[in-house]
Amino acid sequence: ATGPQSWILNRFLCPATRLAELGQLFQVDLEKPLPLTIIGQSGSTYDEYLHNLEKEIELISDFRQTHGPAISLDSFDSKLPPLSNPNPLLEKAGTLLNEAKLAPFFEASLEHDWPAVVESLGQIGGMGFKLRCGGEYAGAFPSAKQVAEVLVACRQANVPLKFTAGLHQ
Repeated sequence: ATGPQSWILNRFLCPATRLAELGQLFQVDLEKPLPLTIIGQSGSTYDEYLHNLEKEIELISDFRQTHGPAISLDSFDSKLPPLSNPNPLLEKAGTLLNEAKLAPFFEASLEHDWPAVVESLGQIGGMGFKLRCGGEYAGAFPSAKQVAEVLVACRQANVPLKFTAGLHQ
C-alpha cells in the first residue's frame, strides 16, 4: 500500500493453512518485503491446540524458506481453547513460537477466561493479548466496559495488547 494512509495497512493477515496459496499470489519485491501476521487455528483442547500449532510452525518454516527476504513474517495470533489454568499451554506455545521467531498474541473468551490468560501472560512475559472487537454478529462486539477492563488488566500486567475487528475466519 502507498499513500498517506498506508500506515494503517501495517500487516497482511493470513491463516497458516493458506500460506501456500498466498505464496502463489504475491509478487516478490525485495526492496519492500510483505509484512505478515499469521493466524493460527485454535483447538478445543490443550493437545489439539499444540498439535495444530506444531503443524503451523512447519508451514511457516517452509514458507520462510521458499520466500526468504520477500516476506517479513514475525507475528502469530491465535485463539486459545477454554482452559481452567492457561499457564502450561501458554508456556509451551510461547516457547515454540519464540523458537520460531514469532511474536505471539493470544485471544481468549471475554465471557469467562480472559483474566486468567492476561495474568499468565504477565507472569510468563514475552507474549501479548489480542482483543476481538467485532465480527459477523452483534454478540462478537465487546462492551465499552469489557474493553476498558482488558486495557487496565493488560497495562497492570505489562502485557502488550492488540485489537482485531475479527472479520476473518
